[in-house]
Amino acid sequence: MKKKWIGIMTTLAMTASVLAGCGSDGGGGQTSVSEESQSRETVQESTQEASASQEEEITIRVSWWGGQSRHDLTQQVINLYMEQNPNIKIEAEFTDWSGYWDRLATQAAGGELPDVIQMDYSYLSQYASSMQLADLNGYLESGVIDRSQISDSIIESGSVDGSCYAISLGSTAPMVLYDKATVDAAGVTIPLKPTLQEFYDICQEIYDKTGVPAYYESGMTTIEYNARAMGTVIYSELLAGNTEAADTHFDWVEQFATAPFCIPADILSEKNPQVVDSMPINDLSTWNVFSFSNSFLSIYEACGGDRELGVCMYPSLPDASVEPMYLKPAMFFSVTESSQYKDEAAEFIDWFVNSEEANEILKGERGIPANSAIADMVSGLVSETEAIVYDYVAEVNQVATAVDPPTPAGYSEVEAVLTSLVEDIRYGNKTGAEAAAEFVPEAQSILEAAQ
Repeated sequence: MKKKWIGIMTTLAMTASVLAGCGSDGGGGQTSVSEESQSRETVQESTQEASASQEEEITIRVSWWGGQSRHDLTQQVINLYMEQNPNIKIEAEFTDWSGYWDRLATQAAGGELPDVIQMDYSYLSQYASSMQLADLNGYLESGVIDRSQISDSIIESGSVDGSCYAISLGSTAPMVLYDKATVDAAGVTIPLKPTLQEFYDICQEIYDKTGVPAYYESGMTTIEYNARAMGTVIYSELLAGNTEAADTHFDWVEQFATAPFCIPADILSEKNPQVVDSMPINDLSTWNVFSFSNSFLSIYEACGGDRELGVCMYPSLPDASVEPMYLKPAMFFSVTESSQYKDEAAEFIDWFVNSEEANEILKGERGIPANSAIADMVSGLVSETEAIVYDYVAEVNQVATAVDPPTPAGYSEVEAVLTSLVEDIRYGNKTGAEAAAEFVPEAQSILEAAQ
């Protein structure tokens, strides 16, 4: 396991380096964050008066998204931190992914952001450029956040215009999870790297033999993935008004949505596959679900914690010209600019990322730890079930190509359009060709306006 682990950490460092090189592209047309950045001395001076003394009892708010398993583990870690730091009270705020960003946007608009927020790669440029996140360079330079076991490239993956605004909590890869008992009952073997045609045929065979429907993910992650297999970046294609990637994606969406083995749209509306606790695999409304490797444990627990789950990579285009699999930062912790307790928030992040006590509890639940020493420690602690994730990431490590640049401004609006059109296809209101013809010009207009 440790030999695999060294290779994985090397690849993650290289991946993070690629991300760092692209990190300044997002949020075109907005005020440069570097122009607004303060020096370490200014950061320390500006927070000195607001920061509590060691004796003063203070409260900081920490916010994240995830399933029940993540909530439980994170609360255990928070409780331990409060035991070790009796003058610190931490108020936890958590929800699922689908509601997290709406709530965060509302809090930002009202000047009520928590002190520490979980941040996603696709939103980092947006929040940093709008001055919602604190510059962490001073804390990294002073050692308040210890970076001695974290590679420069991983630090840079949370940076925009030379300033670090987010500390990586782990790395992850796209993953399909499936109920092994159902697959075995159908007498089917799922390859680690199926093509879309192979996956389609597998879905049909499992349905014919067991009656259990399948789920095909059709959102932004999948259209990005399909474009990668074609050797391009979907946002570049949309900005240029090119239709080939969208045509290909929506064609496959229609093929799966209209297949007899596909979960019906009305049931899927109740079994939200984007929310761990309501995923259709939980009660075998489907035998599979699309997600990311860092969510494996949460999904396993949501399925009852006693079912054997198999994993494979996202199915790729049969004629893929480029390997589409990748590794990316799973998520980050950021300190908000509005926080009155930036020092204490930074100290909590340091402990969360770098302490053995915290990570003995978390065991890489948010992805492969950024701290190489902690990652090595965790790899020796995991159970047989948890080892599935580490073995899977080791396999991805062998084939992964560079991740796409950060999503551009306008991403969330483009995603909303895509989601609506996919729903139209699932309900039979549009064909794939009609959806693609509508999607490309609308997405192009959104992205151009956001430049």
